[in-house]
Amino acid sequence: MNLSEIIKSQRTIKNLTQSQLADKLLVSNKTVSNWETGKTLPDIDSLIRIVHYFDLSLDSVIKEGSDVMKDLHNKENAYHLQKKLAIIDKIMVTCLILIMLSVMLLLVTRNNRAIIFFSTIFVLVISLMLIIISIYRYWIAYPKVPGLREPLFVPKAIGLGWAVNPRNKLGMIITIITVLLIILIFGTIIFQMVSS
Repeated sequence: MNLSEIIKSQRTIKNLTQSQLADKLLVSNKTVSNWETGKTLPDIDSLIRIVHYFDLSLDSVIKEGSDVMKDLHNKENAYHLQKKLAIIDKIMVTCLILIMLSVMLLLVTRNNRAIIFFSTIFVLVISLMLIIISIYRYWIAYPKVPGLREPLFVPKAIGLGWAVNPRNKLGMIITIITVLLIILIFGTIIFQMVSS
């Protein structure tokens, strides 16, 4: 028996309406209705109140494999994913800031060839790192769903708008071409600086 069935059966055994149970558990009528239909699951505090009110064993209600445990595992996985994405976003913002600072340094020191040379290499490396990190972010933020076709565009990792989805075959080709163009452009600039 899943949790929605347990709540509904225990409520009917005690001859309570959803409204009366909601008052006793300090929640709204809609919340009890959602629990009983399986639309949502109680949070931990509500679950403890339910177990105490109906004099049930918490172990039996949240036994392994139940919908409560699945929901808790899903919430825990979502929490860890959000933490990971937050770290990746900070790294990406740092890369963007480093690129902007390098470009500003290039604009300020136009005559110093050594600074221009190393700043150009630095911008190339950071740009490539940013693309690789961005691809990794898309792979974990948008997991592959069996049976669904991957869209070509997905929401951008940073900022507003859309970006090419590296999971899509055409998107990966566009990403590879972009990387090759960046390497070609920066490589040409570096080659010209070295040869002159």
